[in-house]
Amino acid sequence: DVRLVTREDLQRIGVENVHAFLKAPLFWWLISILWCITAGRRIEPLLGEEVMGYRLHPGFLENPQGNGLMFREHQRSHRMWRNYPRTVAKEFPGEVLATNTIDLHDFYYSVNALPSRIVSQFLEFQERPKPRAKHARVLTRLLNHLHLRYAARCAAVRPRPTLTEASRPLPVGLPSSRILANLIVSLVADDLASREQVDAVAAFADDFIVMTHELPEMAESPAAYFSRLGLLTGPDPPAVDSERVDPIAKLLVSLAKSSTSYS
Repeated sequence: DVRLVTREDLQRIGVENVHAFLKAPLFWWLISILWCITAGRRIEPLLGEEVMGYRLHPGFLENPQGNGLMFREHQRSHRMWRNYPRTVAKEFPGEVLATNTIDLHDFYYSVNALPSRIVSQFLEFQERPKPRAKHARVLTRLLNHLHLRYAARCAAVRPRPTLTEASRPLPVGLPSSRILANLIVSLVADDLASREQVDAVAAFADDFIVMTHELPEMAESPAAYFSRLGLLTGPDPPAVDSERVDPIAKLLVSLAKSSTSYS
């Protein structure tokens, strides 16, 4: 659960899993699983098809007590995501589209909100009826306490240099964190899809495919190109644009892991 990592020639303790941080981890895992059954199972169907990674298994959505798998098969979902540009290209025969694969840097550690706020922010933008579940509020409050404890330990251990006492990262490894991550990713996908230059968006975990007819100019840097598309606020720092005063996540694009190909 804990590994020794090296950063800038300094040895640090890097946290791989929520187990390394918490007392009574079995209790907190139970809270996370019960939250998935009670709250997450009712919120997850509100996600659009553009969010492909870490989706709950249909059998779990229908009958969690009788299904042994909580999430869909990741490899199959990833193949669908990788093949998404081909599907979109069929809608534009004879036209050239830029397929931009964008990676978010340290996504789980960039989140800055507790579960209750992530859920409320996601539901705020949903036109469908809001789901209500018995005991969901109690479990969400307990999940808030888990995240606060995890955040306090993160501030002490500093698995990432950017973490502070005010940070509220998602606990790594918990099934509830995958659902909460998807809620944030869904908001980002909707925001990107609303851009005038963007034709299609698909997400898998913290990776996005953004397709557009706007092609990069010769010798244009990736940062300048993404900024021109409105995907970044500017080349330095490469942050996803947001008009919210207090965003639930400060999303940074990893330009080294992002790329552009053509369909």
